[in-house]
Amino acid sequence: MSDLITQLIRAERLLLETTLQSCSPFEGRDRARVLHADVLMETTKAIPKEPADGAAFPVEYQRLALSAETLQAIDQAFAGGSTFRDKPVTAEHICQAREFVQHHYGFDVSTVPVKLSQVPQTESVEGFFMSCGIAEGAVFLPSVFCSPVELIVHELGHAMHTTIRRQQRPTDYRFWIDWNSIGPEMCAYHAQFSYLIKHGTKEQFYVALGALLTSVSQLLCLLTLSAKLSKEEFQEYAPVQAYQNTVAWKALLDMYGGMHPTHPNSKQNIAVAVSGFTRGIGLALALKLIGEPQGLVAFMKEDTVAKPILLKLNEAFPHHKDLGYLDDINEVISQISARMLA
Repeated sequence: MSDLITQLIRAERLLLETTLQSCSPFEGRDRARVLHADVLMETTKAIPKEPADGAAFPVEYQRLALSAETLQAIDQAFAGGSTFRDKPVTAEHICQAREFVQHHYGFDVSTVPVKLSQVPQTESVEGFFMSCGIAEGAVFLPSVFCSPVELIVHELGHAMHTTIRRQQRPTDYRFWIDWNSIGPEMCAYHAQFSYLIKHGTKEQFYVALGALLTSVSQLLCLLTLSAKLSKEEFQEYAPVQAYQNTVAWKALLDMYGGMHPTHPNSKQNIAVAVSGFTRGIGLALALKLIGEPQGLVAFMKEDTVAKPILLKLNEAFPHHKDLGYLDDINEVISQISARMLA
């Protein structure tokens, strides 16, 4: 094992151990990053500078947008409300999630620890996965959640992605890191939506698409920032008009205001939006690849930062000729919805 990978494992283990020792892992994760900032900085500096091609994605992905019909369907799902009733996360939920991932992808996640934690009712949090070495990572979850199995499946998707790629290339650091979140999120969302399509309802499907709505909104704000539109001018922009009369309208306006150069935290908010947009790319790609679990496993085995995302997709899914663009996402969503139970 190379010195760099040994260093990466040391940093991951410090973060994981500190988080596990915290009374609240959701706060402990952030505290661990501050506490071990020097180790993280040292590790980051040790990673060789790779060509920018590895982080590249097709410019066509910036045309990702949701139609008025899709926006309305998401809005109606959120208005329904039945999906949002929290329930305790149980051992049975964890077992169901593990069984689904193992059956669907043929990969054993039975040994991935799943840690539950009480979260104040005033906070809205989901789960997260912390990597550690090849297969020593752990999933952290709130003790109550509205859709427990769906959430656990998503996080186990992250665990599966990390373990498979590192097992394939245990001595190549390029299989241990990511330049952006497209690949990891594609794998996690593929697992989540594969589960929903088989076991969920249309309402749950469209509620889960709220994550894509957030990403598309972030992209819309990023693309219009260069024009330096005022908040009033932004409201008159045609793609923004589609949000009117939906629950996302006010959130979109607030998002643009927070990213506008006149806002004191605009730089930080723009960085969050860039990260969020790449998550959305991963989600959209996952939807286009639903029904191809073995292709996804093939992608994980070759997921190196040395190659751009489109090249890796074309290698794992050679029969697909439509992965270089996301313009058809609304059609994909409509087709999936049509196959689901009401």
